[in-house]
Amino acid sequence: MSIWQWSFLIPFMNVIVMPELLEMPVFKPNDYFWKKYWDGKNEEDKWKVFANAVRGAMAECGGLELSDSVQEDK
Repeated sequence: MSIWQWSFLIPFMNVIVMPELLEMPVFKPNDYFWKKYWDGKNEEDKWKVFANAVRGAMAECGGLELSDSVQEDK
């Protein structure tokens, strides 16, 4: 194909793609959240509980499956 044919086709290739923007509310943990999901033993593990809750909500909303693999596994 010549450059002129490509210059006509490329702008119209993106017409078919329909992106979907999923906007989630701000996740602000409350006392119920901490009582239910955090054991209260280690103060340094509090951020992990919050991160896993947000990760799970994003995976559920986006229809993704969770993977516990680390960078070294990849």
